[in-house]
Amino acid sequence: MATFSFARESFRATPSYAVAISRFENDAEQRRLRTNKIHWRFEIQTPVLTQVQQKAHLDFYVARQGSLEDFGFVNPSDGLTYTVRYNEPPNFDFTKAFWRLNIVLVSCDEDEDA
Repeated sequence: MATFSFARESFRATPSYAVAISRFENDAEQRRLRTNKIHWRFEIQTPVLTQVQQKAHLDFYVARQGSLEDFGFVNPSDGLTYTVRYNEPPNFDFTKAFWRLNIVLVSCDEDEDA
């Protein structure tokens, strides 16, 4: 599995659980966990990047074919490596001859329900 190191100016990690909600005709609802694993959403904003660094990020994204292929990401807050994928295409912002990149990654589990 490929890994990529993201330089970061800001970083946010948000935990959540996969909850299935069944709604009934009487407006009642039933909730259940689809898995006991925590799912993570990682939001990263890079510092200013050069053209070469921006291209390295773009090449990595293209090689993964967007959100198709998983890759390793080291969470800077706990030092653990998570299997992640792109949640959405990265935003490349160009200002004054430099690039900034906003990336959203989500953790994924090989054994999670489809």
